[in-house]
Parts: sequence; C-alpha cells; structure tokens
Amino acid sequence: MGSSVYRGFLRLLERWPAEETKAGRDLGEYLRVRVGEAFRHGEHSAVDERVCRRQLDSLARIAGNHHCSDARRSGTGTASGLSVEECRLIMTNEFLQQLEAMDQSWMERLSFSGKK
Repeated sequence: MGSSVYRGFLRLLERWPAEETKAGRDLGEYLRVRVGEAFRHGEHSAVDERVCRRQLDSLARIAGNHHCSDARRSGTGTASGLSVEECRLIMTNEFLQQLEAMDQSWMERLSFSGKK
C-alpha cells in the first residue's frame, strides 16, 4: 500500500547521517526509529500515503540543504559567535556531560566556549 513512500524513506535515511556523538539526541537516529515504527510491515504497511509523502518531501528538502541554498546569506557567522566546528564540539554528549559535572547554569554554559 505504501511501497513507494516506504522506498522513499529508505533512500532518505541512506542520505541522512547518524552521529554517534549525539546518541539519544540525534535526528537521524530518531527518524530511523520512527520510520521503523510507521512501516512495521515494510512495503505492506497501512499508512496514510498523502501525509507520509508530505513528511518525506519536507525531510528531503532539509537533508538536501534546499533552504540553505535557497536563502543564501553573506557571511558565515553564527548567532553564538562560534565556528561550525565549535558548535559541533559543544553539542557532543561528552561535552554536555562535562558541563553537567561542573554544575554550571545555562548562561554560564553558553559563555564556556572560550570566546570572551
């Protein structure tokens, strides 16, 4: 019943990386679980194809950076003032555990990046 949508989700998940540094909080991991729940019987699962197609199209636009390339910005700065690599670092589970161990407030955590 939902075979074409199911195959579309499988192709999407192939393109969507799962980041081990964010185990339990990763969007790719979450999507894999949700697709598994929605398509328990694989291609023969009974799903609302119209709703699934709309969700698939939206996720495909995100995975393909459609909105990033469609709305180009001049400059590469971030609201936090951190580089892309620094943002990746502070989002890892290990870094968040270190901050929790230091018992810092939310605002102190933001300014912890080393940029003053």
